[in-house]
Formats: sequence, C-alpha cells, structure tokens
Amino acid sequence: MIYQIKLYIIIYKMIFIDYLFITILFSLISIYLYILLNNKRNKNITPLLNHKNSVLFEIFEICILLIISFYLYKQKQFVLLLVFIIELFEHLNQITFCYRQHLNSLQFITILLDLIFIIYAYYKKCYWVIPFFIIGILIHVISIYYNKSFSDIVCIITINKK
Repeated sequence: MIYQIKLYIIIYKMIFIDYLFITILFSLISIYLYILLNNKRNKNITPLLNHKNSVLFEIFEICILLIISFYLYKQKQFVLLLVFIIELFEHLNQITFCYRQHLNSLQFITILLDLIFIIYAYYKKCYWVIPFFIIGILIHVISIYYNKSFSDIVCIITINKK
C-alpha cells in the first residue's frame, strides 16, 4: 500500500512537471507571437553571414532539427519533441514568409525558452539535447551582441536568385 502511494506521488510529480513545462512553452510562444504580429517584419537586415552561407546554414539547421525531432520521438520525449518541432516550424515560417527574427525581444524570448528547456532536458535525463539548446543560445547571443541578424533572409521564392 505504501509503495503504491509513493508510486502515485512520483507519477503525479512527473505529470505535473511535464504540464508545467508545456504551460511555460505555450506562454512563451504566445508572447513571441504577440510581439511578432505587432511588429513589422524586418526585410532589410544586416546579417553576419552572407546570403550563400545563410542558405547553407538554414538547410543544415532544418536537417538537424528534423533529426533531433526524430530521435526525441523514438525516445518518447514528447515535450522536448514539441519544442524542437515548434523551432522547426518557426524556421520554415521564416523561409516561407521571407523574414528573419531580428527584434531583440524575440531573441530574449528564444534564449529564455532554450534555458528553461535545458533545465527540463536535464530533469528528464535527456542530456544529449542540451548542447543543441546551448548552440541556439549562442547564436542568439551573438546576434544581440552585434545587433545584427545571424543569417540573411532565406526565402524559398528567391533562394536561387541571389
């Protein structure tokens, strides 16, 4: 009987923490979308990477996000999978609608999201995704430090025209 109660408490804590992090995720995404929709999308940016390298970087990044998502699905890490799928959709959205995340407020929300999910990944003992979150943080910190977008606008329509 005591072991059943302990098991129920452990399961409750695990479910509570998953829901807590999902709530944090959707709260940050809501703030992100609010800022994105209430600001003009910047089509004239000064990137750190040139256009050719930006296209290569974006392709590489999307491939990495797909691979990470696949492995998270195989490991049944659905909350982390959701985070990476949302990041993948944001990158696909940027390519489709020809814009680049450049507002510092969006950069800070992305950094906060990555920091929170580093903690979650550590809690779930999914240590292998932590370096990817750290790389994402570093890219956004570099963008903030230089006050430039890390990469140029990569647009599906004009990918071969530049």
